[in-house]
Amino acid sequence: MPADRRVDTGAYAVARTAALEESYDSGCAPGGMHQLTREVALAYLRSIIYFSVTPVFLVPHFDYASLLFTDLPGYNLAKLQRLQNMCVRFVTGASRFEHITPYYHQLGLMKLEQKQVLALALMVAKIVKFQSPRYLFDRFNLVSNARSTRSNKLQFMVPRYRTNKFGNSFTVQACKIWNKLSMSDFNHYSIQTQKKIIQNLIAV
Repeated sequence: MPADRRVDTGAYAVARTAALEESYDSGCAPGGMHQLTREVALAYLRSIIYFSVTPVFLVPHFDYASLLFTDLPGYNLAKLQRLQNMCVRFVTGASRFEHITPYYHQLGLMKLEQKQVLALALMVAKIVKFQSPRYLFDRFNLVSNARSTRSNKLQFMVPRYRTNKFGNSFTVQACKIWNKLSMSDFNHYSIQTQKKIIQNLIAV
């Protein structure tokens, strides 16, 4: 796409995409683009959608308050994941019968569950590193045993729970994430460095 046409306004990208689609449907492509095949034209349109429309209209809906997904019922989370999969298939042109994960890697995207884990892990990292806010930091209790002390790993005691609602609460999920990722090994690093480490761990 020419540099003078690269704008950060999603509305323009939508209008541009619609105009190109209408041109190809009517058989008259603008500005020498009639030499392109329909497949190349569709790939061009998808690139416009991915780089201009997706960051403006779609990504914020998945990223905003992703930390709250911990308390989201499984069937609702599955619906959101299917919606995200549909967006990825549309942008990449992947068939509904193809495995979607390689396309996430191709686009450098994370699935909703990975976004949730990243948001939760970063929040826990900040709370533990800066011991603030205090009312959240006080919810974490260290496991006190000789084996944990010798291994120099700080593990949090996961609160006991009887209901799924409390099991999906912030305190329980935060303790589980901290222990699972062994975050005490790299909690002394900066938050940005911790973010990169966590991204590498959950991308495996």
